[in-house]
Amino acid sequence: MVEIKTCKNFLVRDEEKAGYCFKSSTNQVLSTTQLAKEFSNFNASITEPDALSMLSIERTLVCRYLRLGYTIDLPWCRIYARANGTTDSPQGLFSVGTGNHRFKIIMEMKQDALTEIGPDIEHVQVASDYWSDPKILDLACVGNDAQETKVLEFDEGMTLRLKGRNLKFAADDVAQGVFLINDGVSVRCTKYARIGTNIIDAVIPAEIVSGIYKVKVVAKTGTTRYAEHVAKNEIIIL
Repeated sequence: MVEIKTCKNFLVRDEEKAGYCFKSSTNQVLSTTQLAKEFSNFNASITEPDALSMLSIERTLVCRYLRLGYTIDLPWCRIYARANGTTDSPQGLFSVGTGNHRFKIIMEMKQDALTEIGPDIEHVQVASDYWSDPKILDLACVGNDAQETKVLEFDEGMTLRLKGRNLKFAADDVAQGVFLINDGVSVRCTKYARIGTNIIDAVIPAEIVSGIYKVKVVAKTGTTRYAEHVAKNEIIIL
């Protein structure tokens, strides 16, 4: 699904023009493995290994012919390279790596594919960001050797690292902090190795039960206003 936010357009200087714009991002990814599975679900005679092999071959051939300067005409789109850049005179020559000279890969959806997608893509309007609001951009597990790992599996007492912006909060305010949420139950972390604007190191509480948890940070951004953000990734408590 496409998540759409309404944001202040800081590039607009004319007060009579629209002062806000829409920004969007998708919250799901169809991986190559999942696509191969869809192939096999669509046609029982195609196995997942067959589909993965075909996708790998397609990638190799598309890259090969783009490198040779071809336009790739696929059933749903056309892919080609376009030269970009500027020069000082009509006699100027295009040279990749010189100044702003580069190739840009263009993908144009064909009209029948666009018609099949339709004008109203599945979307949802989400709350707009304030620049002062906390935002979690990444999660990591910090081992006893102080090294990070992306394997988000924790025992009690281990350290969960949050990376982002405006994360700092007052630890003595029970309404603020890092909260672990499972099936509607919220557990607040009470011990922290670090509380910074961009990084928080939270200790997994001893009383927490095993399960899959969402990670939320809450910070006070005004006299009475609290703001929160939930990480996209989830963690596993063993």
